[in-house]
Amino acid sequence: MCLAIYKPQGNPISIDNLKHGWDNNDDGAGYCFLNENNDIIIKKFMSWDAFIKEYVPDVTAYGDVSPFLIHFRITSKGATNIDNCHPFKVNDDMAIIHNGTISNIDIDKLDRRSDTKIFAEEYLA
Repeated sequence: MCLAIYKPQGNPISIDNLKHGWDNNDDGAGYCFLNENNDIIIKKFMSWDAFIKEYVPDVTAYGDVSPFLIHFRITSKGATNIDNCHPFKVNDDMAIIHNGTISNIDIDKLDRRSDTKIFAEEYLA
């Protein structure tokens, strides 16, 4: 199952713990935070090196003033690609991450989106 993390503002998470999360959930990763204008910033990655290269400066700049949502993915539904990495922006005020499989969503066999991506785009939005 994926790893979904809520990091409250001012509470650090060690790089070792994040690396452990990646090592056990390596089908992509992403995080989001609020910038100085309270805009939701979402970043997604398919490698640990790309993730940590962006995360460290972002959490250094915003980690004391913004919470972070962090997600490490194991593919359950949908393709293993950057489009299905969490978080997903629902609207200008909301982003989501999810751990598990969402039942009762009718997904066409040709649809490569994950169940969470479909839920965010078609149900929450």
